[in-house]
Amino acid sequence: MKIYPGTTLEKKRSIEKEGFRFDQAKKPTAHGPPLYCSSAKEAAGVYGKGLLSFTIDPFRVVELDNAKLIELETEALRRADLSMAINPAADPEEFRKLAGEQMRAIIFERGFFGFSYPVMRDRYNFVIYDFAALLPF
Repeated sequence: MKIYPGTTLEKKRSIEKEGFRFDQAKKPTAHGPPLYCSSAKEAAGVYGKGLLSFTIDPFRVVELDNAKLIELETEALRRADLSMAINPAADPEEFRKLAGEQMRAIIFERGFFGFSYPVMRDRYNFVIYDFAALLPF
């Protein structure tokens, strides 16, 4: 299956030259510092004109329905809360970053490199944590 991350033209050129850098995520997200993709070109195009495409290895990405996604996010938040030495409300950015790291850890613990979830009937979003989830071009 083809997946499409959308980005700016400037970032696309940088990615094509230097590759993706998971460690350079500018803002912590609820899912960690992943590569976000869509199964629909038009959906990825919303994020910029720098459209890329990859083929996903279906055995490396776990498909989650909405209930399983909520369950996974809840587990990540619970783990993040247990490991915080401070109140999450006192430092929400740090808590969000920690929750994202826990989400990534849970996916790896389950033997996958990313996950997908349905957005519409025939469209999925993908959260990729490791390029081992992608097939060679």
